[in-house]
Amino acid sequence: MADLEAIRDALSKTIRQMRAMTTDVVPAAVDELSPSEALARAVREHHRQSGKRVEYDVDALPDQLPTPLKACLYRIARDGLKSTAGGTQSQSIRASAANDSLTLEIIGGIE
Repeated sequence: MADLEAIRDALSKTIRQMRAMTTDVVPAAVDELSPSEALARAVREHHRQSGKRVEYDVDALPDQLPTPLKACLYRIARDGLKSTAGGTQSQSIRASAANDSLTLEIIGGIE
């Protein structure tokens, strides 16, 4: 019985860790957000974690995108903001859509 209990505990721990990892990659709530709201969430989370000011400008994004595209947009914005944070005081993120293309521009080092 002790072996069975140890296996159950190990499996429970592994499941918790996997859930935490997938939530870190893309929060489940992103699925329910518009693309603009998903970007805003990435900006808010970055500001909360880093204390850096982020200028945020969204132009003509569609109201909805398939979940995998929103997840990519969110991850690119989140990771791009992290990688450009450096020693800068503020950053800028701009997103726009036109002619079936989506542009995401992340700039660090704005003074």
